[in-house]
Parts: sequence; C-alpha cells; structure tokens
Amino acid sequence: MENRITLSKRVEGKSRLWVTLLLLCFCSFTWAQVKVTGVVTDPSGEAIIGANIVEKGVPGNGTISDIDGNFTLNVKSNKATVTVSFIGYKDKTVALNGSTNLKVTLEEDSQSLDEVVVVGYGSVKKSNLTTSVSKMTSEAIEGRPVTNLSDALSGQLAGVQTQTNSGIPGEEMQITVRGVSSINGSSNPLIVVDGVITENMSNVNPSDVASIQVLKDAAATSIYGARGSAGVILIETKQAQKGAPVVKWESYLGFQNAVGLPEMMSPKEWMAYNLYLKNAMWLQKDGNNTLDTPNKDRPSGDRVNPDWLLNPNSDTADWTLRSDLPQTDWVDAILQTAFTHSHQVSVSSKGDRYSI
Repeated sequence: MENRITLSKRVEGKSRLWVTLLLLCFCSFTWAQVKVTGVVTDPSGEAIIGANIVEKGVPGNGTISDIDGNFTLNVKSNKATVTVSFIGYKDKTVALNGSTNLKVTLEEDSQSLDEVVVVGYGSVKKSNLTTSVSKMTSEAIEGRPVTNLSDALSGQLAGVQTQTNSGIPGEEMQITVRGVSSINGSSNPLIVVDGVITENMSNVNPSDVASIQVLKDAAATSIYGARGSAGVILIETKQAQKGAPVVKWESYLGFQNAVGLPEMMSPKEWMAYNLYLKNAMWLQKDGNNTLDTPNKDRPSGDRVNPDWLLNPNSDTADWTLRSDLPQTDWVDAILQTAFTHSHQVSVSSKGDRYSI
C-alpha cells in the first residue's frame, strides 16, 4: 500500500513538471514578440495604401498598410529589420534599433514603371507575367496630333489593328485585337477606364491618359469572362499631384488633304479615248467591218455631237471640234484643303481631403 502511494506521487510530480515546462515555452514565445507600428508615405507626405511590410529573414511575417498608410507588425525583437515595398517605389529596409514607432518614406522609382502592368485584379511586374500583354505609356501619345485614343493606338501596339469604316468626321475607329475571333459575335474589345467598363474611348481625353494596356490572350482576359473574349483594353488616367493647382493648355493647328486621287483627263484626252473606244466597238460588231482612218464613218448611233452627247444627226468631224474647251475638275472643286485645330485645357490639384 505504501509503495502504491509513493508511485502515485511520483507520477503526479512528473505531470506537474511537464505542464510547467509547457507554460514556460509559451511564455518565452510571448515575451519574444515586439509590436511595431508606423506609417508609410510618399515624398509629398501622402499616405501609401497597400504597401508591403515584411520582417527581414522571416518571409511569412508581414502586413500591409491601411487606407491611412498605418501598419502594425509583431516582430521577434526590437533589434529586427523590416523591408517596406510598393509598386512604383524603391524598396526600403529599416532597422528598428530599439524603436517601435516608424515613419517610412518611399522614393519613386520611375525606371520600373514601364515594367509594371495591370492585369485586371492587380499589378505585376512584366518580367513575372506569362500572358500576352502590350503596354503604351503617355510618352507615346504626347506630341502627336491626335484627338481621340483610337487614333493614338494606330500602329503602336503589336496585334492591335485600327481601321476607319466610314469617312464621317469624328467617328471612332474600329479596333480589333489579334484579328476577328468570331463571325457572329462582336469583335470589339472590352474597354476599362480606371476599373470602370465603358462603351468606347471617345470620351477620354488623350492628354489625361497615363498608360494603355491591351490584354490579348485567354489567360490575360479570363478574369473578365466572355466579355473579354475579343481582348481587353485597360486605360489608366493621370492622377493629380499634391500641391498647388496645375493648369495645362494644349493646342495644335493643321491642314488636311485628300490623298490618292485619280488624275483627271483633259477634254482632248477624253475625246481621243472615246474615239478609240468607238472604233474598237465598231470593229467588234461584225468581222467584215473595216476602219480605214480614225475618222471613218460609223453607224449614226455611235456619233457624238459637240457637247459630247450621243446624237444620230452629228458627223464624225465633230469629234475634233472644241478640243480647247476649258475643263472642270470636279474632284478639285469639291475636295478642298481643310483647316483643323484642337484646344484642350485641364486643371489638376490634390490635397489632404480632395483631388481634382
């Protein structure tokens, strides 16, 4: 009986020891956590939303900044190092050195902006993208005399074709991505401006465009479903910069002429052409017909009067009359040189509580 009591006491003592060790482990883990708070801003002091904050050496321990640029992160110690990154800005590494309240300012990285593309659900680097996407920045539009975005796309992106279906002034050009994909369905690509689907691009000022991206294959357009089967055109507009209002005025003047017009005949050339035509018709009517001279009489129905109208009472001598009559070039009279001009004014400004 005494041995049983001793054994029970030993088992109970070991259980208490294990429980104590477990509690000590949890306590040590809790003591190792250090709460770090901070804010992420750009050089103008504007909060950066969605910046990545990761503890260096611990890839799984990270967070993102909120709508005000604030973040909270638990790290191993107050000697840890965190890395802050955001698309379009240079990565920044910050050592805590005992501090638990950080203010991080990221510098813009303009060289990497061309490598970033929008794919519908976010932004990724072009080097990490496996789908077919073409991008054009505002630099490709500036300085060109274009009044609408469809003109700006002409000949700029691979696999994107633009054409005019009629000569109506101001009509938007038809855009096809990688050719016509359906005989019965629409071949017009889906157009998205700043995340909002629109019917056309005619309402977007080319000067307000920051970038145009075209999603061309099924993998890139899959997020848009059947509506993106003919391709997707993503348009991002320029954002106002914080500071004093900025006024921009753009203007251009130009002239337009019709090209590829046919060369008009003179009255003498027209008479000679019709004479040869009548002669050929006379010879083909009957194999027995002969034509001794260019002025050989033909049936009266083929004769022409001085006003160049069919007249059975005229004779062939009238072909050579009035050869010096003045001609009217109706193409030149109707199609004139057109003067065109365009003027655009924009105002942008941004503050803590507004953006225009």
